[in-house]
Amino acid sequence: MKQGKARIELGKVGAAVASPVLPKRHHNNQTTVRSVQSNDDVDAILMHQLPATLDLRPHAALVTDHVLVELAIAIMQRKLTISHLRIAGCNAFSAVGMRSLVHAIGPHLKSLDYSASIVKRDVLKVLVTRLEDLRELDFSSCATLSSDVLRDFMPCCNHTLEKCNLAHCSLVNDEGGLTQCANLKSLNLAHSPLVGDRGLAALGVGCGALQFVSFEGLINITDTGMVKFVAGCMALRVLHLKRCVTDRSLAAIGAHCHRLRSINLCGCGRITTTGMTTLVLGATQLQAIDVQGCNLLTEEVLCVVATNLPALQLLNVNGCQQITDNGIRTLADHLPYVTSATHFRGLEPLANATNLKFATHQKTIAHSAAIRLQAWYRGHLGRIQAASWRRIQLEVPAAKRLKQWYMMLRLVREVNRRAFDTSVARRSATTIQALVRGFLVRARLDRDANNMFRLHVGNVAATKIQTRYRGHFVRHGTTMVNQALHRMRVRVAEQRRVRCAVMVQRSYRARLNRCRLVEITHVNSLRRRQCHDAASKLQRLYRSRAARAQTAVLRRAMEEHKAWKRHQVRVAVRLQSNWRRHAARRTIDAARVAHAERVAKRHAGATAVQRVGRGWLGRKKALVRRTQWMAQTAAAKRLQRWWRRCLAPRANTVAYQSLVAQIKLQLLAEAADAEAKTEVHTIPQTYAFSCSLQAMLQKDRRKHDMDSASEADSEDDWYAYPGTNGQPWWFSPSRDQRQIVRPNCYAIAKSMVGLGVRVYWPFEATWFQGRIVKYCTSKRKHKIEYLDGDKEWSVLDDVEVGHLQLFNHECWLMY
Repeated sequence: MKQGKARIELGKVGAAVASPVLPKRHHNNQTTVRSVQSNDDVDAILMHQLPATLDLRPHAALVTDHVLVELAIAIMQRKLTISHLRIAGCNAFSAVGMRSLVHAIGPHLKSLDYSASIVKRDVLKVLVTRLEDLRELDFSSCATLSSDVLRDFMPCCNHTLEKCNLAHCSLVNDEGGLTQCANLKSLNLAHSPLVGDRGLAALGVGCGALQFVSFEGLINITDTGMVKFVAGCMALRVLHLKRCVTDRSLAAIGAHCHRLRSINLCGCGRITTTGMTTLVLGATQLQAIDVQGCNLLTEEVLCVVATNLPALQLLNVNGCQQITDNGIRTLADHLPYVTSATHFRGLEPLANATNLKFATHQKTIAHSAAIRLQAWYRGHLGRIQAASWRRIQLEVPAAKRLKQWYMMLRLVREVNRRAFDTSVARRSATTIQALVRGFLVRARLDRDANNMFRLHVGNVAATKIQTRYRGHFVRHGTTMVNQALHRMRVRVAEQRRVRCAVMVQRSYRARLNRCRLVEITHVNSLRRRQCHDAASKLQRLYRSRAARAQTAVLRRAMEEHKAWKRHQVRVAVRLQSNWRRHAARRTIDAARVAHAERVAKRHAGATAVQRVGRGWLGRKKALVRRTQWMAQTAAAKRLQRWWRRCLAPRANTVAYQSLVAQIKLQLLAEAADAEAKTEVHTIPQTYAFSCSLQAMLQKDRRKHDMDSASEADSEDDWYAYPGTNGQPWWFSPSRDQRQIVRPNCYAIAKSMVGLGVRVYWPFEATWFQGRIVKYCTSKRKHKIEYLDGDKEWSVLDDVEVGHLQLFNHECWLMY
């Protein structure tokens, strides 16, 4: 049941996306036409798909949000498992349609082809929420794909991605975000000019499982980046380095990549024979080497390659000016393990090169074995012919005579046995038939009784089983909504854990810094106290010694003692001032460091708060948009149902039309009688009569349109408009213009059912958003369901002005 509700909601979203704002008269017809057309498009798309594949490239012009929603509904109804999605060149859809499609196929998707398209950040954010096992990713030729967008997308497939194609992506740089893909085996960065040495070094650290790599056309990489890359990626098997590297890179490749099978060095004009020799001696399992246009290579390379690479299958030396045809032919003649190539310029080995040196011995052994086998076979044929002559001449005629006698005896016995069996069968046939007929009649009666009993028991058991199964399915059925709620709870728990960890780390760092500050302050005060004590002690010792030395001559050197004391005072003042200046400077430096640390912590805290706030605002905005879509689709369905009801004529409408026709005929008859009785009619009298007739008709119509209790003008009132033939015709915004029915005093109140509503609560100074779901005519109150789960019955006319807003499917209006 929940899965059916999810499909209905997807259909509502598709209807809202496909039909923006249409006139009321033609909305139903156009919606029907579009739904039929979209269903035809969906059937045409799904008809030519391969198993487990959804390829939208041939239908790029038809792929819109509505088509994607219909595809999602069809996939869920048919229970299809889609593991390959190709949307290359499809630019007409948005995140709304992709959300519906990815909810249907996301958990099983393993391959995504989004090449040659305009990459949208919101579409990738929707894909991130549902991709769980993505293995292959193709963003080639996406001119709008930037490193920031790619970095936000990659966390959803860091642990599963095996193949990635980013060729011809001009905005991808070293911050591409591929450094955490530990299982990545194939990477294509051809002609992405912003990738440099820093990106290659990061790939070497984080992507150690790479086997197939293409760096063709990367003009910003140097030997430094290549050395760091191959040092981390030692499992490389295929490497494309057109116009990128020199001898230093080849030496690093030969030293680390011992499993290398193929290398492309076309256009690398700075590599020499020394670098190629180092590469060949290190990577001995090479099967294909392409060195077109390498003008510095000489014929020594051919010798090294032919003698050290036994598994070599392709060697392309086109454009190498120093390698001649004579050198190639000479090597082919003198090296028995290689032969001249037939479709390119170079050398290639024989398929059985490892066994070539034993060919002569194998031919000799094979010739001797063939002679021995032929001799044994001829002797065997002679022995068979000798044995068959005795069997043909003697044993065969005797066997034929014995066979004829035996067949004649067996035929006589068979004829006698059949005659006896026939007589016995005739005698017992009557008895058997009687017994069988009686048995069949009794068995048929018993079978009918048993069938009736089994049918009754089976019906009762089937009813109980179906009841139990339906109840179990409703209680325990796994639906898309349950899965989404589970994933949402997991994400909320993960975010709560992250916030707790951030708070604990912040508290721990604050306490650690405070402890460090207290420790530094204590050490400084202790050091300052020690220096003061040492100075005091030195002064005391010096003064005591001077006093003992000057005791004998104190009286004679009184004046010298006073001068000396004055000098000591000046020295002490100078020392104290210097010390105070030094202490003040140390205090100021410590205060500056503490202030800088406090500012850094405040910035870090503000950044964390802003990040959490932006995430909360984004989720709130998404919830508001989802609620608006639900309100719009519900209101559209309610308006369509009401419009269809208004189109069907009612009995009171027909009665009223007949009454109006009779009144008109009566008025015309009275006017004709009055005209016949009156001899002279002036023009003013005629005009007054027509005016009175028109006023009488309008008065009668107003009486009929009004309710038992008078009410103010509303959208249910009728208005007179001039027609094409000069006669007025009546129109009401909520009724069919050609049908005259009694107004509904609750039409305005009921038309607000299904609309979004926002109510301002003064005590909390907050706007609460919800939806009007019901109107009670007896209480004249509307039922409001808020987004936080609260429900309320309220009289909207009693709400203060400015405290209530309604959403009219386009914007918020003050009620």
